[in-house]
This record gives sequence, structure tokens and C-alpha cells, in this order.
Amino acid sequence: MTQQELLEYRFKNHLLCPNNKGQSTQEIVRYFGAIQAQNYTMAKWAIGSRLVNATNLKIEEDFNSNKILRTHILRPTWHFVAPQDIRWMLALTAVRIKAGNKNHHQRLGIDYGILKRSKKSIQRALCGKRFQTRSELKKNFEKDHINCDDERLGFLLMDAELDGLICSAGNKGKEMLYGLLDEIVPKTKSLSRDESLMTLAQIYFNSRGPATVYDFAWWSGLTIKDARKGIELSKELTFVYLEAQKYWFNRSLLHKHIVKRETIHLLPAFDEYLISYKDRSLMVENEDKGKIFTRNGIFKPTLIANGKVIGIWRKSIKNKEIIIDYFGSKNKLNLPLIKEIEDRYSYFINH
Repeated sequence: MTQQELLEYRFKNHLLCPNNKGQSTQEIVRYFGAIQAQNYTMAKWAIGSRLVNATNLKIEEDFNSNKILRTHILRPTWHFVAPQDIRWMLALTAVRIKAGNKNHHQRLGIDYGILKRSKKSIQRALCGKRFQTRSELKKNFEKDHINCDDERLGFLLMDAELDGLICSAGNKGKEMLYGLLDEIVPKTKSLSRDESLMTLAQIYFNSRGPATVYDFAWWSGLTIKDARKGIELSKELTFVYLEAQKYWFNRSLLHKHIVKRETIHLLPAFDEYLISYKDRSLMVENEDKGKIFTRNGIFKPTLIANGKVIGIWRKSIKNKEIIIDYFGSKNKLNLPLIKEIEDRYSYFINH
């Protein structure tokens, strides 16, 4: 398998090809397992760009009806996740996230007693499907004499999410609502640790392969040992070598023919096509990395051509035009195809 072939398979598995799209918001989120979503607006386009006839309003409606949830899972950041998957994913990944947060808790003076009190406060406030925003929960904490300045508040709520106490409950205006997970999501069948490792590995390599074990460990937040075990437990996966590195993928991919065609895409900030991998060198030229990934961990919206990043883009607030900063010459680019995807994005955000 050549580098270009690998990118073509990866692009197809990311559901970015015109003839390979999902049919519903929940289907997309379940297929990917989790979609990074700290930038809520961009995360909706991450879903919408992989759907047939998607609109911002439809995804917003699906989020407000809890067909998809938004919470901290896998790594210490926001993700969209399907209700059917939230509990077993939390059981698998929350321990490592909580361990990573301990230093922050110590710095902020958050101990076990404060966490316990905060969860009791949350339980009282939300019980009976009385959904509340972050600012409303902060007022409840203050009434209960729990110190919750902005940074502390975030860590208190994250810990409650990781314990499976709360999750998103749609939006109230521009603020996300929180609700009790048990009141929003019916009880689901639990998985053993081995079943969870295998399932997560299959989800990852089905949707993002070919990829390495190090990519999988980065995305999932698992240790390398657990990432390898998940791969070993799955009978669906196989691998090829590229430059002495193993790239894993679903073996059914070997029987799928990739139609070679020019592909152009406007990807949102933090899109899974880039964020899913520890090593992004196949998609991004080394000299361009600083234009895409900032030192404080921000991933900018990108323009992709034939699997590679060739520019970054932004939407002009004044006249709502899309402005693209190309990394090289655009003389050889298919400009009508770029215009087509711009129009598709404009349709998405305006409907």
C-alpha cells in the first residue's frame, strides 16, 4: 500500500467521499464512536460534512432531543457520543482522565470531600429532569458554599461527567444544559473490559484506519498495552506495512475498490480527520504544521485536497464569505470543486 492509497482508504473511511455518506446524526456519531466537540459550532459541521443533505438546524434538533450527547470522554476534552455508548466508554476511559486531572485538583484545592459535596449539590439541583446550565449550577454551588470560580467549576462538572452522574441535555439559548445521565439515557448492557477494548479498537480502525497502534492510543486515551490488547482481541483487523510501520484496518477494506477521483473538503477545526492521529505527517507537510496547530492546542479549520491539507479557512463575519489561505499555488486546483464545497457549507449553516 502506497502513502496515497492509504490516504484514499482513510478518506473513504472518514465518510468524506461524495458517494459515501451517513444518513443520520446518530449514525455518524456511533460510527465514529466519539467526535471531538469542544468547538460546538465546528463539531456540528464535522457531523454535517459526513451526512447527506445535512443542515445545522437538524443536528441542533438531534442534540436537543438527546439523540447525541456532549460530554468529557476518551481524553480530557468534549466529545459527541451516542447514548448507547456513553456508559461503557466512560467505564473504560474515565479512570485515566481522572488520574490526569489530579494535579489540577491539587492546584485548585479540590479534594475528595469537595467532589462528594459538589455531586450531592448537582443531584439535588437536577433530580426530576430539572435541566440546568453551567451558570445555574454555579449558583447552586454558591448556595451550598462550594467554591466554584471559573476554573474550579469546570473541573467539578467534568468529574461529575466522568462518574456518569451528568451529561448534556440539549441547549438553552447559547448555553448547554446538564441533566442526570440516568434520567436521560435508559440503562444499557454493560461490557467487560476486554469487550470494551475490542469494541473501541474496531470502531477506531473501521472509521479511521489504516492507522497505527500509537494513533489509536492517542485518540482513545488508552495505554499502548491496552491499545494493543484491543487490536489483538479483534478478529476483524489486519495490517500492512508502510515504511516499516504497521497500519491496521478492517480486513474488509481489502475487498473494496477505491474510485480515484479528485476530492476537496472544508474540514472544521478539530476534525477527526486530523485529531484522530498522533502522527499527522501523511496529511500535513512538516513546514505547514505551525499554520494549522497552534502551541496552545488549537486545530484550525483546513482545506483538504486529495487527502492532504493545502490551506486553512475562515468565515468572514462581515459579508459571510469563506476566506481561504492557501499554503501554495492554487493554479492547479479544481476551483469549481472548492466553490461547490463552499456552497455546501453555506447551505448547512444557514438551514
